[in-house]
Amino acid sequence: MARKHLIATFSLAGVMRATKTWVSLTTHRNHTTIFFSVLIVPSCSTFTPTAQESFAIKTSTSPDTLLLCMKETIAQLSSKEPWFTRISRQNLKPVLFETENFDHPHLIGFSTQITYEHTTGTGVITVKAIGPYFVDLGAHSGAQRVKAGILKCTTPQSHY
Repeated sequence: MARKHLIATFSLAGVMRATKTWVSLTTHRNHTTIFFSVLIVPSCSTFTPTAQESFAIKTSTSPDTLLLCMKETIAQLSSKEPWFTRISRQNLKPVLFETENFDHPHLIGFSTQITYEHTTGTGVITVKAIGPYFVDLGAHSGAQRVKAGILKCTTPQSHY
């Protein structure tokens, strides 16, 4: 009985990272039996759950006030969900704030990036919401909640 084994690795147009095929050929009394076994590993990094929300606040709002509002909002959200709260990137020109692990596509939790144009008072909130096996933890609703928190924090409350 002779056995031959072959392992092939190939990629399918960026959809699969690696596909391994195990082919086993067994020859017995002039009959050849072929056994196939396939292992497919999806390339999940291209499917990171991400959402964006635009916002507009007064141009008199300083970047420091926006950063404080971002920290307060995310601290409140982190009491119920796995939000990354530590600010890991902070640029003032252009205004850019990021929570830790924003650029890391394989860590479970919510990470946030805010860009802000101080002269126009407009900005963009980007939220990544990665769950186990890249399940969307709610990127769209997370971005909406960050936006609502920032608008609430930066809008003066009137007292009657």
